[in-house]
Amino acid sequence: MPSESDQADREFRDLAGKILDSMWRQYPTTAASMGLHEYDGCLPEISKSASDRRAQEVGGHLVSLQGVDASTLSIEHYME
Repeated sequence: MPSESDQADREFRDLAGKILDSMWRQYPTTAASMGLHEYDGCLPEISKSASDRRAQEVGGHLVSLQGVDASTLSIEHYME
């Protein structure tokens, strides 16, 4: 049976992955420069609607991160 820390770490990793995927989609040139070659040749959308969507996404990510109980994370994930 997984410990509370194992479960919390898994949920945190999933959340962090979703946040990074969102960032890479919004900033594909950054993703490509980080070695994520599936974003090679892609350009970011810079319209107002794209900016508004990004702001909504970031707000949602912030709410999700605020819901993480850091005291349940392993030291490795707590420091991330």
